[in-house]
This record gives sequence, structure tokens and C-alpha cells, in this order.
Amino acid sequence: MNKIDNETFKQVVTEVACQITTERFGENTWIAKQDDQAVLEYFEYSPEAQEYFNNKYDEIEHLLITDLKLKIKIY
Repeated sequence: MNKIDNETFKQVVTEVACQITTERFGENTWIAKQDDQAVLEYFEYSPEAQEYFNNKYDEIEHLLITDLKLKIKIY
């Protein structure tokens, strides 16, 4: 059984899910937001893209763990 650090695993799954989500939704992936003081601007997934990302993340996570027989190291 292969072992991988939990943080590294989450980063890889997040990156792959994010790329797939961005390819799927294109310019409709992100929504620009501002903090309460209107000082900082940041981006969030659109509601549809967030739901898609969450599902894709779970799918990728399951696939990698089961098919590659990974054991996640949690410290």
C-alpha cells in the first residue's frame, strides 16, 4: 500500500478538481467578492461551480484512494 501525506494529497485533489471545474464552467467559474470594508477583493466559485467542484473532489479522492490503494498519513 502506498502512503502519502494528507496535506499533499488534499493539495493534489484540490488542484485537479479546480482545473476540471474551471474547464467546465469557463468564465462562469468565479464570482468577484469584496470584504465588509470593501478593501479586499477576492474570488469564490459560483454556486453551480462550487457544487460541481465538491462532487468532483469527492470523485477524485475516492478514485485515487481505491484505485491506487493509497493510505493517507495524518499527523
